[in-house]
Amino acid sequence: MDATQADVSEPIASAEPDGASTSGAASNGDTPADASEAAAASGERQDTIPARFHGTYAETTAACDIRAHGRFTVSADRIQFFESAADVLGVRVDGDYAAVDAEETYADQTGRYVFYMALEGEDRLRYRYDRNERMTWVRCP
Repeated sequence: MDATQADVSEPIASAEPDGASTSGAASNGDTPADASEAAAASGERQDTIPARFHGTYAETTAACDIRAHGRFTVSADRIQFFESAADVLGVRVDGDYAAVDAEETYADQTGRYVFYMALEGEDRLRYRYDRNERMTWVRCP
């Protein structure tokens, strides 16, 4: 296995109230896109997002003061977007990389996905969720 591959035979899983197990990666067909996402997906399992990832992130520093689609807030058990929020079902962490198994309700639909995060120093977060493109946003002051 080279540096861009990781054993993801144990995807992020969460227990449902009926005892069933689900996996964000398996439920939507998403797989890690690079070595940092693979490291996160195979990292140590925990219930909450570590404090070093907490904060509000925006496309630019100027967007930090604008409540709009251009920012979101990460806390221990939730990722808050402009019009919705994703509850944390479980997290795998490897250093500055995290893979969050999230459940988001938007309007009348609920979906599950993996929200990948990579800290880039103290003031930037690279992230990707579902099958979307990766983006790097700034941490708001």
